[in-house]
Amino acid sequence: MLENEPLSFPSRHTYPMNPAVPDRQLWAIGMVVVQWSMVEFLVMQHVRDLSKGKTTVLQELNEARNFKQIVQVWREQFDHLPPDENARLQNLSERVLNLSAQRNELIHRAWGGGMQQGSWSAEGFDTTDAKLLKKPGDRIDPNGGAKSTISWDLTFNGIRKIAVQIAQLNSELMMIAT
Repeated sequence: MLENEPLSFPSRHTYPMNPAVPDRQLWAIGMVVVQWSMVEFLVMQHVRDLSKGKTTVLQELNEARNFKQIVQVWREQFDHLPPDENARLQNLSERVLNLSAQRNELIHRAWGGGMQQGSWSAEGFDTTDAKLLKKPGDRIDPNGGAKSTISWDLTFNGIRKIAVQIAQLNSELMMIAT
């Protein structure tokens, strides 16, 4: 499913603000969001499995304010595992954190510069992918033109690739035996 773009999308014209992101990128961003929610669920479930009901670990998990703290609690549970399993899970947790950084950029940054055929004044123009914009306060070259406002040139295929990597990570997280 992740390898193919859907054939149709719901209308974007019912929203008061029409984002400068084409339907196919919105779909791919949604796939990242859905896949990532499963990563968070599986990591927290694995912490619960490894803790074997220790109330201190469960309390620490419940008090975690962000996903990075949850991963830290998860990693602390690896110390009680055989060295080869510890190393394998350390590697897996590093991949989780790396994909978390990509997901955070993708979800928590402003998008712009894209165009959806049939939207507002886009009649007669092709659909173009949006880009991730720089954060407010980031240095922008005054002579660089519009490209100087771009932080990450992330196309539909690039977003879909991140969704596929997260899906692969999910399959590995599901296979963890405790």
